[in-house]
Amino acid sequence: MKPKYSIIIPVAPDRKAPILKYIKKQKFDRKKYEVIVIKGTNVPENRNNGFAKSKGEWIIYLDSDAYIEPDFMSKVDAFIKKHPKIDIIGGPQLTPDDDGPFAEDSGIALASPIVNPGAFKRYRITPENLNADEGYISGALMIIRRKVLKEIRFDIDQYPADDVTFIKKARKKGFKVASSPDIYLFHKRRPTTKGLAKQYFDYGEAGAKMEEGRGIMFAAPALLVLYFLTLPLMMALLMEFNIPFNALWLLPLAAYGILIIVYGSPMVIIHFAYGIGVIKVWGEKLIELIIGFFLLATSFLFAPFLAWTLKGMDWNYESPKPKTTAKDIFYTIIFYCVWLLLLPLSLILWLVGLIIFAPVALISWMIEKKQEV
Repeated sequence: MKPKYSIIIPVAPDRKAPILKYIKKQKFDRKKYEVIVIKGTNVPENRNNGFAKSKGEWIIYLDSDAYIEPDFMSKVDAFIKKHPKIDIIGGPQLTPDDDGPFAEDSGIALASPIVNPGAFKRYRITPENLNADEGYISGALMIIRRKVLKEIRFDIDQYPADDVTFIKKARKKGFKVASSPDIYLFHKRRPTTKGLAKQYFDYGEAGAKMEEGRGIMFAAPALLVLYFLTLPLMMALLMEFNIPFNALWLLPLAAYGILIIVYGSPMVIIHFAYGIGVIKVWGEKLIELIIGFFLLATSFLFAPFLAWTLKGMDWNYESPKPKTTAKDIFYTIIFYCVWLLLLPLSLILWLVGLIIFAPVALISWMIEKKQEV
């Protein structure tokens, strides 16, 4: 007799799976589910390999370091019987009460729509939703009908955003996705600033590499980082042109300071680590673009000059010139590389500064004009 459910636990090679002891405590018929532990360094690949070994009609993916309550399987079974047309089910990963102070603050920040607008519903109890999206479902807790996994697999190059990509693809294919407040697990947060920063840097990097867009809020942390990086430069430029100081210029900084008081250091770490991860990918893409532009420009614009340099002759090749050394060639190439790199970067910095400060400067100017009147 085949089991109805296959519980798959992806585990890193050097880690244990504490969740196994909570699965053993389930008040549910043991014959109706099997447990498969898959070890490996690639989480999406572990999930795919676990499915290949499974027999159940429903595949339940659970994080190895989470824990569930004894009635978890009973609630899953009841939901499936109540909603037979649903193909994918998920629920929140809650912060346990016994987590440390920093981890507890991290949990509060993650569950806030201000701190984590794109995914806060993954970390708090929300009403039942029979048309949920990737904002509700995470890889820590995913329950998927077998027929879905026959059509869609987890992208092994997308971790830790493979769960987001999976849900997007499933919805595009017409599969029904639901979120239930009764189906949840408890998941400890990163206990240190370094661990939290590493986690959200990886999230930012993976999010920026996604082929499909994440919406405007996806770029907000990266723009926040750019704002703080360019703030001293823009202030210096405003002072250089003798523009009177106005407190409105620092309004975004003041607003963020208030949020820090409310949500503490985890919010800053989440935003900046995620933003830097996004900027890293943007930078890599920009460098690829610049290299392509450099090669194209070199071919069409600088080929005659480079040919003249390499041949060590004048443009008409009438009188030979002293032989050009390797050092001369090296400096020539470096000059054009630096020039082509600095030009687009300068334009981007000015554009970012304009986008950030133009509305503030305009409001400031309007207020001053009103006061003059």
